[in-house]
Amino acid sequence: MTRPEFTPLFKQFAELKGLRVTDLQMELWYAAFKGLSREEMLVALARYAKESTEFPSPAEVLKFAGVHGLTDERRAESSWGAVRQAVRAYGYNSAIEFDDPIIHAAIRMMGGWDTLCNLETGKIDYKRTEFIRCYTTCARTGLGDGRPFSGLGESPVEKITVGLPEHVVGQKLLEKQRRTNTPVPVTLIPDFGVKT
Repeated sequence: MTRPEFTPLFKQFAELKGLRVTDLQMELWYAAFKGLSREEMLVALARYAKESTEFPSPAEVLKFAGVHGLTDERRAESSWGAVRQAVRAYGYNSAIEFDDPIIHAAIRMMGGWDTLCNLETGKIDYKRTEFIRCYTTCARTGLGDGRPFSGLGESPVEKITVGLPEHVVGQKLLEKQRRTNTPVPVTLIPDFGVKT
């Protein structure tokens, strides 16, 4: 997004929220949003205004960026079918690369690719809710390990296309790992009393 596209939209948002924004703060907000398209920024601002009770910060509003109005929950639901199919088709021995790095991070948060693949045949469907929760957590926080699964031995990488638009958090997750060359650890706070 260009500065001329960003400035009037953000000024309207700041006025609506009663924010007094200095030039430095405007620079920080622009730096956070410049990777988004105008449409993605509008989605983020609209979803934030509708769904959040938190004080507006660049990180808080970016959690609602989504892609073309697709919520993180809907992205997770759409991705689950591809994950299930990949588990059945390839198993844990294969090197797997989904086109959405957030899928890798969510599966790792659930215990990893091998854990998911080693479930009894009828038990994988019980992991759907957990996958959606882990996916949305990774998508909103930008935490997790988005690297593809390496598999065992010299198997070729199976590239799996989910077909969703690119998610800004997924790309940031990969960029962060490329810079540091280490996975980002994730710890989930358990949902007490909630069965998945």
